[in-house]
Amino acid sequence: MKKLLIAITLFAACSSLVTAQVGRPNGSGVAMGHVHLNVRDVDGHKKFWVELGATPVRIGTAEAVKMDGLLVVLREQTPMAPMSETVINHFGVLVPQFEVLSAHLESSGIKMDPARAGSGDWRQSSAYGPNDFRVELTENPALTTGLAGHHLHYNVADPKAVQQWYADTLAVTPGTRARWDAGDVPGMNLTYGEIPEGASPTQTKGRLLDHIGFEVTDLEAFVETLKARGVQLDTPIHQDPELGVKSAFLTDPWGTSIELTEGLRAF
Repeated sequence: MKKLLIAITLFAACSSLVTAQVGRPNGSGVAMGHVHLNVRDVDGHKKFWVELGATPVRIGTAEAVKMDGLLVVLREQTPMAPMSETVINHFGVLVPQFEVLSAHLESSGIKMDPARAGSGDWRQSSAYGPNDFRVELTENPALTTGLAGHHLHYNVADPKAVQQWYADTLAVTPGTRARWDAGDVPGMNLTYGEIPEGASPTQTKGRLLDHIGFEVTDLEAFVETLKARGVQLDTPIHQDPELGVKSAFLTDPWGTSIELTEGLRAF
């Protein structure tokens, strides 16, 4: 009976996820689009995300899950290293009912760290999926969907320089999150943390978190602006003939692989 009540409560909380999609763009036409993971067990990762409250979807032949403001694309590929060893240490999502979700995850056998209480009415913890994947869960009782994108946590030597690059290059609005320098686009906060002592973060490509993606309203015009600023692309704009989605890749100066897309919003 306890598991049934938990399932009913979670279903009610997640019912609006079916229509959740990439967020509305900011004034520069940019929003968070997706995070792309290299995983050994696609089905295991899908199950993990569904337990958290995400909705499974397909993007052409690709398996993915979606939540409010974010798509997580899953590619079957053995990662070269865990996310914790890269410039993006982890990413986090928002959940509306922490106590209900944590009870559900415990009953499902999903490992969690002990909950931490923050100032105000919220709690936070980390949940662990396949491939030692860690996602940070932050409670937001006002959330009207079952799950939403929240933050990407960078480990970098000069957070101010990273903040400025993302503001200048990708129209990420500078700000702060807790004690860290940060930046915001619709659907995601980029948190620029300092490298922990003894760590040597590597690039993302080929690792568990392979790349992140920003959805752009007019990709061709946006790319022309980047070129005028001297930003070099790793791949030119190309269009998927099946999906009609345009995309191009670049890498930030700290090793984060970034995909710019136009048309992913439809999914």
